[in-house]
Amino acid sequence: MKMLFVFIFTFFSLNVFASKPFFIKRSINYQTDFGYCAPRVAGDLSLLLVKEFEKNHSLKEVKEKILKEKLIEKYYVSSYKIDYDPLSRSLKFEYECPEPLMRVQIYKNGSEQAYTAVLGHDGKLYDSQYEELLRKEGKLSQALPLLAFPIEDLEKDLQKQIAGLVSKITPRSTS
Repeated sequence: MKMLFVFIFTFFSLNVFASKPFFIKRSINYQTDFGYCAPRVAGDLSLLLVKEFEKNHSLKEVKEKILKEKLIEKYYVSSYKIDYDPLSRSLKFEYECPEPLMRVQIYKNGSEQAYTAVLGHDGKLYDSQYEELLRKEGKLSQALPLLAFPIEDLEKDLQKQIAGLVSKITPRSTS
């Protein structure tokens, strides 16, 4: 009986140690296509999403985190795509960020209060910090034209019409 116990213990010990140990964590490889996005910011977003993916290996939970924490707006991303290849254990992130067309100042009629934003090629308004970020990252070197309009025109989607017009006049950069 004692000999059988030693044999069974040895057999299971060899099988456990002969295969890859289950406690060694294999890392996820990832690749990021920044598009027009600022590399540091898009890289930070990728790292955040990789950490989320490593928790449960679930793209669904990554998507839920993006939506719940509004990461698209926070990181100035206009569109994104995430792919996972389980064989190579690699995540691929593709981001697109809006190219700024102009600086916009929105004011209330009869008021001296104004809000400054950046009009993207997609017709959406982004926080003015986006322009500063792109300048620091070397993605934006030229001065942006300035346009001011009342907040009432914002409700008429004037910014989308302006973005369409300006996009037709000036070609988008490919950097």
